[in-house]
Amino acid sequence: KRTISFGIIEDAYSNFKNAHDGKIVLEEIFISDSKNYHAWSYRIWLIEHFNLWAGEFEFIEDMIKEDPSNNSACLIDIFWLRSNENFQFKLMKKKLSMLFS
Repeated sequence: KRTISFGIIEDAYSNFKNAHDGKIVLEEIFISDSKNYHAWSYRIWLIEHFNLWAGEFEFIEDMIKEDPSNNSACLIDIFWLRSNENFQFKLMKKKLSMLFS
């Protein structure tokens, strides 16, 4: 398993031009370590603070599909579902489409 040194992460953080850059860096971290608790915690803050909800539902779903044993992604999914009405609506819509397809 490949690891990312703190120097690389610090360099990436110092080069953020906007909040979207933060999401890109986190996605790079998840490629190396999809269960990185600190990266997931930072992602929660980033999404909520900068209101970056677009694509988040799909991102979490993809992470869980890729590795169903990824407890970090599963817990974030539950967290978002409990705290965000948009996620609740999308999940309900998905489950209904599965029932009627």
